[in-house]
Amino acid sequence: MSNHIEVQKYRHRIAVLSRRTTSGSYGNLTSNQEHLFNVNEQMAGNDPNKILGREDIEKKCGLEFNFESQGNLITDFCYNKVNMRDNENKFLVSPGRGIFRFVGFNWKSQEEAKISWKIRDIKGLREHIVGSYKNGKFHWNFDQLLRSLEEVETQS
Repeated sequence: MSNHIEVQKYRHRIAVLSRRTTSGSYGNLTSNQEHLFNVNEQMAGNDPNKILGREDIEKKCGLEFNFESQGNLITDFCYNKVNMRDNENKFLVSPGRGIFRFVGFNWKSQEEAKISWKIRDIKGLREHIVGSYKNGKFHWNFDQLLRSLEEVETQS
């Protein structure tokens, strides 16, 4: 696949993400996603600062819950992570690799959560800041990512 086609896919995804204004809702979740939500909610209790590990979440979800084949990667539900297929329903925050906090929908955080997008391009796997989330609002800025995509196009 040519670099031009890949760049076009990213540009389309940027257009979709730039229209995202809400964190979704429980009613928009599939039954598998509801299970993931409920497991995280149960594990966190009433503590939005409780750190949940990926392995603990996966173990609690059960062996029959195949994250990869279901298209339900834990990071897809994080306010501060996006990718080509992340879920529009957000109820987690990832403060670091493999760890999560359950914050629920419409998170009214006073802290600014930087939104990152990891892409593989001509310089390898790189993380780009594409926006932030604070007080129930997404703020998008794809300038850094667009500059990288332009580099990829000029290299092809």
